[in-house]
Amino acid sequence: MGAKVRIAWIVVLGSALSVLVGAMRGAADNTAFDFRVDRFELEMTGPAPGSKGSRSFVEEFDAGLGNWGEQYGTAFTADGFLHLTNPGTPVPDGLGVLPGRTLDLSLVGSKPQVFDREGNFVARSYWQPDQLVPGDFNHMSLNTLPRLPGPLEVAGLAITNMTPEGEPTAYTIVQHLVRIGPAGAEAPQLTTFTIAPTAITGQIVFELRFTDETNSLETAFSLDGGLTFAHPFPPLQIFQGTWYGYFLLGADPEMGTVRTQAPAPLFCRKGLNIVDATISTTTKAGETIAVAGAFFNMDLGDYDPRRVGAQIRIIDRSLPETPILDLTAAAAIPGGSGCGHGDGWHRVRNGFVYRNGTGALPPGCIPGSAGGLRRLRLRTTSLRAKGRRLVLHGLAYDVQLVTPWHPASGARVVTTIVLGDAASASTPCGTVEVSCIAPQLCCEQNASDNLQFFRKVAHPCPQ
Repeated sequence: MGAKVRIAWIVVLGSALSVLVGAMRGAADNTAFDFRVDRFELEMTGPAPGSKGSRSFVEEFDAGLGNWGEQYGTAFTADGFLHLTNPGTPVPDGLGVLPGRTLDLSLVGSKPQVFDREGNFVARSYWQPDQLVPGDFNHMSLNTLPRLPGPLEVAGLAITNMTPEGEPTAYTIVQHLVRIGPAGAEAPQLTTFTIAPTAITGQIVFELRFTDETNSLETAFSLDGGLTFAHPFPPLQIFQGTWYGYFLLGADPEMGTVRTQAPAPLFCRKGLNIVDATISTTTKAGETIAVAGAFFNMDLGDYDPRRVGAQIRIIDRSLPETPILDLTAAAAIPGGSGCGHGDGWHRVRNGFVYRNGTGALPPGCIPGSAGGLRRLRLRTTSLRAKGRRLVLHGLAYDVQLVTPWHPASGARVVTTIVLGDAASASTPCGTVEVSCIAPQLCCEQNASDNLQFFRKVAHPCPQ
């Protein structure tokens, strides 16, 4: 068995063995699970004198796994989330540690690595507050590796539901450190902290803060999306005989757990890259909001919105989550005629434009059913590499709507556009999250490395 497999499983089993009190639930009718990670960020905060390549990066999970690789089970991106879902890789009998119990492991590992003596860092992962049932176990860990024959380490935070039957539901935050040397596994270092599910008012954030000078890892967690953090755990000593590592995001529930909530239906499954996304607003009552961006490496092709329409969803994922525009499913922007003269799609130079002057959408033409949408334009464009001859086709979009929503600094606005029927996994679509750095301007500032060479195609973010 490979070292990565052993490490990933042992952290789960070691933590579970210590915090699972009482019998887990048996087999059930519904064992589907889907745990969602919204964002991962790694910030190198100290000097990096070496040349091994420790670097900061941000992963929004808007278009593919990006800086991450699926190691076990099932992992994919949709609707701006990393989904850790079933079927997982089965772990019968907990590798002999949990007889009669089988874990269902879905796990991704980061491709970028961090190195001892390469500087301080802070890593955070942002998880949706999906329901945990008894037997669920989600974690963010740092897996450090040795120069053989040194030890292996896994250190991080997890959240689990180990409520004994008949008692009020409680969740447990687990800080863990598992070290495996040539002589075998040492006793795991585990510290737990109990929380009530009602204390979770936003996304769950796990934080790992490493101080290079002392090889100390401090952990913290947030239950309100990162507004406040709790620090109830003592520091951990890591890089003890190891010299580099990578991050793990895992969902490791027990098979056969009882689930009363089905996973949310997926909307955007294709997940194309979107670049240079912005949201800007006016300051007056009845203000106009303008949303703009461009799909990376695609063109209109055979797509004709006059025939198949389009769908668009804009939400603010800051606290509390606020819908801004939701024209999806039965409320999608249709092809064909609208509710009044001038409503509908029209071909224009390099693309199409949709206009709505009535504020309503067919077939019901109910006043206000357009959600404030006034215009949606789709046009072909080109993304030109800086200092290179490479030219890639793109599809730019811009949306104008009237709504009383007012962005605030720190808002996190997610826009999803589907070019046709969202029920088909092959329908082109894209999701992008932007951060508001000022009350009137929100910008996507963390483009992936493979996009950094391309010129701005919409309204550029301020530098």
